[in-house]
Amino acid sequence: MIIRWIASPLLVCARFVLPHLSKVARSPSLVLYRCFTFKQMYNLETMTSHVMYPTLKSVLEVFQDEKYKADDNVSKLLKIYADAESNAKPVAKNHPLIVLEGLDLSGKSTLSRLLAKKINAVNLKSPPSCISSELRAAFDDSADLKTAFYALGNYIAAFEIAKTLETQPVVLDRFWNSTAANALARNVQAKPGGYDLPARGNPVYRWPADLIQPDVVLFLSVSEHERQRRQARRKEVTKEEMMLKEIHSFRQNVLLAYQYMEEPAIQMVNSDVSVAETLDGILKSIAHIIKI
Repeated sequence: MIIRWIASPLLVCARFVLPHLSKVARSPSLVLYRCFTFKQMYNLETMTSHVMYPTLKSVLEVFQDEKYKADDNVSKLLKIYADAESNAKPVAKNHPLIVLEGLDLSGKSTLSRLLAKKINAVNLKSPPSCISSELRAAFDDSADLKTAFYALGNYIAAFEIAKTLETQPVVLDRFWNSTAANALARNVQAKPGGYDLPARGNPVYRWPADLIQPDVVLFLSVSEHERQRRQARRKEVTKEEMMLKEIHSFRQNVLLAYQYMEEPAIQMVNSDVSVAETLDGILKSIAHIIKI
C-alpha cells in the first residue's frame, strides 16, 4: 500500500492505493482520495493485527502483559472488570436475550429502545455504560488494544446481562458479533494482499464458549444509499462510519463476516423501511421466543 501525505495546519489529504491483487477472490484495486481532519484520519497501517480473542482468559492476558502495567487506561479498564466480576453471583436465566446488530446508522439504538419498551425488557448495550466514553475513545485510538477492549467490554456487559435475565428479557445493542466482524474486516484492510477474510465455517465465526449466548441475533439490514442519507444528517462522523462509507471492500468484509457467523446464526431484518415497519419485522422474528 502506498500512502502519500500532504499536510496543512488543519487538514491531512490522504491517498490510499490498494494494489491490484492476483487472486480472483480478492478485491480489485481501490484508489481513494479524501480530505480528513486529524480526528477523522484512520491510519490503516496502524490498525491492530490481533484479530480475535476466543476466551476471556485470552483477552485478560493481553491487558495483563508487562508492557501495559503503567498504562492508566488499561488499569482503569481492569478495575471496571474486577468490580463487575466481584459483584457477580450465579443466577438463573429465566428470560431471553435478544441482540440487535447492524452497520452504523442502521437504527440499532433507536430500535433497541423501542423493542425493549414494547416487550417489557431491559435495554442494555456493549460496551456497557460503566465504561466511560472517554475510556472508550482512548482504546478506539489504540492500534494494539482496540479489539481486546471491545472483547473485554462484552464480558463486562455479560455480568449485568446475566443478572437482568433472571427477572426480565434483555434487548442488547451490539455484542460479540459486532466486535468480531469489525476486527476481521479491519485486519483484511490493514494487510491488503496479505490476509483474506476467513472462509465460512472457520472457527473464528463461532460464539465464544465462555460468553453468555443470545437466544436470537437480528441484523438490521440497510442499503448503502439509505445509510449515507442518514449519515448526511449527522454533525459528527466516527472513524468506523467514515471507513464504511469510503472503503467498499471494508464494508463488504464486515457484511460477509456477519453472514458467516453461526451458533447462533444471524437473522436479517430489513431496516430500509420506516421505524414502525422495522419494529414490526423484529417482533415477527422473535415471536417464537417471546409473547407480546
